[in-house]
Amino acid sequence: MKYLYLLLIGACFCMNSAYLHAQDPIFMQYYANKLYLNPAFAGYEPGLSFNGNFREQWIPVEGQNAKFQTTSAALSLEVAKLQSGFGLLYLDHTEGAGMLRLQSAGILYAFRSRTCGQQFEDEWEFSFGLRATYNWRQLNWENLVFSDQLDAIYGIVRPTSAPVPDDLLSQNNYYDLDAGILVDRYFNKGTNSERILRLGFSLSHIVRAEGNVAEIDDTLGVRLNLHATLELTSFNENTGKPYNVAGLFRMELQPSTTESNAAWYRQVNMGVAVYSRQNSDSRKSPSVYGGLFLNNSLFFNRDTEADVRNMNAVTLLAGYEFPIAANDNLLSFGISYSYDYSGLRSNSGGIWEVSTNLNLPGGGLMPCKRKSGKNGPPCPRF
Repeated sequence: MKYLYLLLIGACFCMNSAYLHAQDPIFMQYYANKLYLNPAFAGYEPGLSFNGNFREQWIPVEGQNAKFQTTSAALSLEVAKLQSGFGLLYLDHTEGAGMLRLQSAGILYAFRSRTCGQQFEDEWEFSFGLRATYNWRQLNWENLVFSDQLDAIYGIVRPTSAPVPDDLLSQNNYYDLDAGILVDRYFNKGTNSERILRLGFSLSHIVRAEGNVAEIDDTLGVRLNLHATLELTSFNENTGKPYNVAGLFRMELQPSTTESNAAWYRQVNMGVAVYSRQNSDSRKSPSVYGGLFLNNSLFFNRDTEADVRNMNAVTLLAGYEFPIAANDNLLSFGISYSYDYSGLRSNSGGIWEVSTNLNLPGGGLMPCKRKSGKNGPPCPRF
C-alpha cells in the first residue's frame, strides 16, 4: 500500500512542462498563527506573545521525504504608548519526496487606532500592518520521484524519462512584502450579551517576487485573504459560567502563476467554535475550547475549465488554556485534525496540526496604565 501512496505523491510532482510552482502554506488553526494570517495582528495581544505551530500531512507514507510538513514560530510585542505592535515570524515548509523547501523570516509592524487614554471597550478599533520577509526556496531535483518510475506493487522500479530543464534553478532567494488591515467592532460592551465582530483583509506578495525554482520567468501571484469572526458572550443558566460562541469565516485566493497560465487556487473555510471559562476573567482560571469547520479547496483554470479539482474536508479542533505564574500570564495548546471526505479520503491520512501560545501581558514596552483585568481586547484562540 505504501507504494500506492508514493505513486499518488509522485504524480503530484509530474512536470510535463518542466515547471514547478507552489501555493503558500495554509494553517487550519489560523487564529493560533495570527502573524501569518494578517500582519495587522502584530502587537494585538497585550504585552509579549510567543506562538508555535506545526502542520503535517501524508502521514501514512513511510519515510521523512514523503511528508508535507510546515513549522512556524512567531513573536509579537505591544508598544501601547506608541499605538504600535512589532513582530518576528519564521516559517519552514517542506513538500513531498522532492524536498521542495521554503524558508521565510520576516519582521512586522502594525499601527493601532486605540490610544492609552482609551480602553478596549471602545466601539471601534482599527489596525494596519506590514510584513517584510526574506525567503529561501530550494528544490532537490535528484530526490524527485516521477510517476513513470513507480509500480503500484514494487515501488520505484525504473529511472524517469523526464528531462532536467535547461533553465533549472535549484535555489531562489528573494524579498517580499505583505500588508493587512483589521477592524474590531464591539456591541453591548460590558454586558452579559457582548458581541465582537472582527474583519480582516490582507495581501501577500505585493512586490510580485520571482519565487519559483524550476523556472525564473514567472512571479508569485498576489494572495488575497479575507477573514471574519462574530463572537457572542453568554452564560450557562445552570452553572452561571460564561462561554463564548464564535462563527468564523476565511477565504484565500491566489493564482499559481501570473505569466504562463491562468490557474487559480481558492480555499474557503467556515465553522463554529465554543470557548468555555470558569469565570468572567479568563486570565484567572483554566478554559477549554473546541470547534468544527468545513473546508473547500478549488483549483481551476480560466482557459481550460475542464482542469478543475474540487476537494472538501472537515476539521475538528480542541484546545486548553490556563494561567501560569502571576501577572495574568496565559499558556494555551491546541490540536486539530482535517479529514478529506472527497478524493483520497482516509488514504491521505488527513492533516494534523498543533499550536501553542504564551502571552505575557507585562512583557510589553511602554505599557498603558489600565484598570485591573483590562489588559486589552479579548483575543481569539480558535
